[in-house]
Amino acid sequence: QMEKTFGGTKGVPRIIISSLEISTPDEKEIATGDNCALELEMHRVHGENFMKQKIEMAVKQGIPPQVALQTFREGWWILLRCEKLDESSDDNDNDENTDFIDKNIIFANLSSEMKDKFKQEKGGNRLVNAWPFMVSNMKQNVGKVKVRFMVPNKPGKYKFYIDIKSQEYLGCDQTFTLEKDVLDKDTVVRAEKKEDQEANTESPEGEEEPKKTK
Repeated sequence: QMEKTFGGTKGVPRIIISSLEISTPDEKEIATGDNCALELEMHRVHGENFMKQKIEMAVKQGIPPQVALQTFREGWWILLRCEKLDESSDDNDNDENTDFIDKNIIFANLSSEMKDKFKQEKGGNRLVNAWPFMVSNMKQNVGKVKVRFMVPNKPGKYKFYIDIKSQEYLGCDQTFTLEKDVLDKDTVVRAEKKEDQEANTESPEGEEEPKKTK
């Protein structure tokens, strides 16, 4: 049905991932407690044909093409989970440090019952982060996405599950996996970062430094 609606397989909405990596920015390794980044390069291979079909549909409905382009929105979600590989399955149950649940503003309005249910969930099923992004330019075919998240507090080998889900279309979801070693931060020696001189430069009182615009 979607092939018929969008003019063949080339018009069916889908994402192709050309690069996928997890790392700690500016570091050679990943250590416990790091603020890591999942970086993806995504290709909307349906972009050109999809836009053509959308414009044709708008014309048939008597809608100006520019209106159809301006109101276009295509939502996607990136769901990140992880599972510890080098210990027993019990290690992935509920003994992971879950203090962050009580401190995280996302869980602030949940009942104690719901928080406890989340804490008891197995590590491999527990979300590390859920990151939404919206495509508002129908002509955009390539984009880079960076998702920040905190590394588990236990060192070891982990498998990260990356689910990419469309909130608009069925049958477009994809799942990828990456395996990474997480080192104990107490055993990692890192060079001290130099302070950013520009960041520490204060502007004259009452004045703001000009902001760069594209």
